[in-house]
Amino acid sequence: MNKKLFLFIAVLLMGGLAFSGLAFAGSTEIFGQGGYPSEPHKIYRLVHNPNATAISAESIVIWDLTADNGVSVTTATVSGDSAVAGILAETLPAQATAANTAAQDIGKANWALMQTYGLAQVYVDIAVGLEGSAMGASAPTGGRVGEASPYAEMYNPHPRYSGMAGFFYDTADAGDDDVECFLTLD
Repeated sequence: MNKKLFLFIAVLLMGGLAFSGLAFAGSTEIFGQGGYPSEPHKIYRLVHNPNATAISAESIVIWDLTADNGVSVTTATVSGDSAVAGILAETLPAQATAANTAAQDIGKANWALMQTYGLAQVYVDIAVGLEGSAMGASAPTGGRVGEASPYAEMYNPHPRYSGMAGFFYDTADAGDDDVECFLTLD
């Protein structure tokens, strides 16, 4: 009887280890986001739109400095804005009730996922002439809002203070969408 009980407990322990999520070489999680090391890693945050205008997916956004709450975003009004937040993974709907705070809008539709790290796609307003060019937010130029542009050192000589958001993987023409980039904000 003792041998059967011992065998039963040993089988339970082995089965528990097999299903406990014990990570083996090649299958570990990266930064708590899950996935394999061969998969592109991405980090997302839930953000709030305090404005009366929706913001399209693949738009680069900045932190809303008027809302001053760390979860509200808007589009850039000047190139090289240092408050770059990330790229929207989905369309961010407009706020339904004007002047609501983020706390008052919990559970409403004006929330969406924003990517802050990893491989992404973005709209550009200025031609990207070289793969690996640094990326930043751009002021609207008559086209759509939320476009990215090559980072220009003229705004501030230090990328940390000039809204450098990552880099472009591809070259692109002005007005292109689905331009591959890599975000380095988190």
